[in-house]
Amino acid sequence: MTAKPLAAGSEIDAWCTRCRLDLGHRIVAMVDKRPKRVICLTCNTEHNYRPPRSGPVAREPRAATAERATRRASSEGSGHSSRSALRQLADWEAHVVGQAVGAFTHYSVDKEYEPGQLVLHRRFGEGYVVERVGTDKITVLFRDGPRVLVQGQR
Repeated sequence: MTAKPLAAGSEIDAWCTRCRLDLGHRIVAMVDKRPKRVICLTCNTEHNYRPPRSGPVAREPRAATAERATRRASSEGSGHSSRSALRQLADWEAHVVGQAVGAFTHYSVDKEYEPGQLVLHRRFGEGYVVERVGTDKITVLFRDGPRVLVQGQR
């Protein structure tokens, strides 16, 4: 069986520069029969194509992500310790990583959400509702940290 030739619109495995994982991507642009630009099917980020890093050369994605979370927490000076940032990242991974795409609800200000519900935000990516803040706000934990979002705005 011969492999189907690559073309714009085809799906391909690639290294996602945002997710820091080998994931499925859709090819956006080709140059000389090679993928040039791709869109991650997980986080919807468009970036230059990078071949998958699977194998012995690949870095451990969680270590890199945890290191960034630690640096961000210490540079923000917000009073949160690096342990807090690492705990948040571990909490996010426990709730979100490995979930089916269909398990996520696309975020919209007019919808209402419950704690524990998985949310897909077009800018912040995948997250889950940590708590309701009053009747019109929710705290959602995303990979890069918690965000307060509005809900139920009709």
